[in-house]
Amino acid sequence: MSLFETRAELPAGLTELLDALAARVPQMQIRDDAGAVTVVELAEASMRLAGGLRAWGVRRGDHVAIWMDNCREWLELWFALARLGAVVVPLNTRFSLAEAEDVLRRGRVSRLVWRPGDGLLDGAALDAFERGGLPLAGRAVVGGTPTAAHELRFDALRAETLLTDCEEDGDAVGLIQFTSGSTSFPKGAMLRNRGLVENGWGLGRAWQLGPADRVLVSNPLFHCGGSVFSFMAGAAHGACVVLMSRWRLEDGMRRIEEHGITIAPLIDAAVRDLVAAAEGGAPPLPSLRLVSTAADRALFERAHAALGAEVSNVYGLTECSPNVCVGDLRSSLEERLAHIGRPQEGIEVSIRSLATGEEVEDGEVGEIHVRGGASVMIGYLDDPAATAAVFGDDGFLRTGDLGCLRPGGFLDYRGRAKLMIKSGGENIAIEEVEEALRSHPGLADAVVVPVPHERWAEVGFAFLRPIPGTVVEPADVLSGCRARLANFKVPKHAVIVDDLPRTGSGKVDRALLTERAVSASTAGA
Repeated sequence: MSLFETRAELPAGLTELLDALAARVPQMQIRDDAGAVTVVELAEASMRLAGGLRAWGVRRGDHVAIWMDNCREWLELWFALARLGAVVVPLNTRFSLAEAEDVLRRGRVSRLVWRPGDGLLDGAALDAFERGGLPLAGRAVVGGTPTAAHELRFDALRAETLLTDCEEDGDAVGLIQFTSGSTSFPKGAMLRNRGLVENGWGLGRAWQLGPADRVLVSNPLFHCGGSVFSFMAGAAHGACVVLMSRWRLEDGMRRIEEHGITIAPLIDAAVRDLVAAAEGGAPPLPSLRLVSTAADRALFERAHAALGAEVSNVYGLTECSPNVCVGDLRSSLEERLAHIGRPQEGIEVSIRSLATGEEVEDGEVGEIHVRGGASVMIGYLDDPAATAAVFGDDGFLRTGDLGCLRPGGFLDYRGRAKLMIKSGGENIAIEEVEEALRSHPGLADAVVVPVPHERWAEVGFAFLRPIPGTVVEPADVLSGCRARLANFKVPKHAVIVDDLPRTGSGKVDRALLTERAVSASTAGA
């Protein structure tokens, strides 16, 4: 039985949620590399930390950045800052130093909590940022030695007494999540803590989560894929959560077995890793009852067959905290394979014509627009023009994604409106081409990007990642693609790669791949 049976019963923010969990499921655990703590211990640690943060000068509305890989301190800090009504600005630990400085500046960050060894950030870099004019009022280092006069040890922020006051407003800005920048310049989406709770609860409800479950959190907490799609989906239903610093196949399989993981919300590459391992004869993972990611039907069919687990597709974006539609276990397997799923409770989806902005008939492809609930962002930080560009007068958010609605309210995702190749007067949906390439039995993944072409304007360039131990020839893959697609859709170039670069949120870094493709195609011209 769920701890909260209806959306109306949900806590109004992170503080109310943590207090409710400590009261209702005190045995709930959070596990990481340092061991396990109960939710009661997490609540007490966060209240001590809130007292120390207040003494440090953190006030309601202050922007505080976190630079850490997944660990319990991340969660302690998140809940402590929420109690104070402060705003969390998560930093992607895979950022370059230039990217980190940019987000610290544009995020209007006044204080930073960071952990040495998690990415490139170090004391020297922070000192350089501040000499360049970054106005940090304070820094705290986790597990390291302070290197500046205004920097202190994280443990020194833990007060002796618990701060039980709550200044959180669940409908105000609680989290500024910078978009991944996989296809455009990152923007700071201002999200509500109430929306994060609602969104995670909706996911867990679709997966029929409860206190007996154990959820793997390998997606990074510095992105909604970790904080909501993974952690909050479990926490809002009192499930045990198991933190991984980042996904590695062998480590992931070991944790699934050791902790008896039942629910694995993963990036698609991680699901492909698990499926390939299972198909290659790896020991079974009998505790795993569900895997969820955003992917095509072919991967979910393989996952269901190889892992013996239920599957749930999802559709979402950072601006929606992040999830919009989910494959509900109350739907049949065929419905979950054929479609993404239905909108989560409280969320409306409308499909609009790109040309006219008018709503289209069911089955017609158009741009996905989203409205409703607390999950949809307030807007982009300090960017009213970008905010106005994505919100209509009716309150719907333009996602830039293509899709159609099917009978029963199921969403079919058809790719990014901008993720197109314009070749010889034809618009080619990149994800359609990628799906055809992935049908090759020797491939673990395939990604296509456009490159300039003298005659056709643009053509496709494919990056092909084989299943480990499998030899694949690009010409054979492209030949198979021609059997499934019109010739003009088939990439004109293809290369074999061992891995695909990804952004901090786990999305393929299409910008970097495009640079590589343009360079390679130019060199080979």
